[in-house]
Amino acid sequence: MTERSVEIRKASTNPSDIRLPFSYIQKQFGYPVESIVKQIHSEPVTYLGIYPDTFPNTIVEYYWISVKGSNVMTWTSLGKLKNGLYYYYTAQTDKTFANGGGTMRLWLATRYSSLILYAMDTATYEQYYAETEPIVF
Repeated sequence: MTERSVEIRKASTNPSDIRLPFSYIQKQFGYPVESIVKQIHSEPVTYLGIYPDTFPNTIVEYYWISVKGSNVMTWTSLGKLKNGLYYYYTAQTDKTFANGGGTMRLWLATRYSSLILYAMDTATYEQYYAETEPIVF
């Protein structure tokens, strides 16, 4: 496994690139926020609110968005929420999200490094690292 750098990195992003899967994060489509959240062992359980005041409507900053695929589409997003938590979101479908036709996962963390170390797989981390630049404070 590649050693992972955990400094906050950012790419030029276009939030409309991830609008499609985000539009399905609602109970009537089978993807209520609470059903897609995955727990990171070192992070506390977090209440995200109820629609419409919940993820993804509470994103305040996008650090990285990736969309890839043709027959099977994959969306990935990393950023920060209004409540100060960092998020890492993935979605994948080969047709549509309607009627459970895809997968979505959302990891939340108080520490950005927890997402990088525990939520991202190696291939995604390498793509993220190649497509972003460190944020200088």
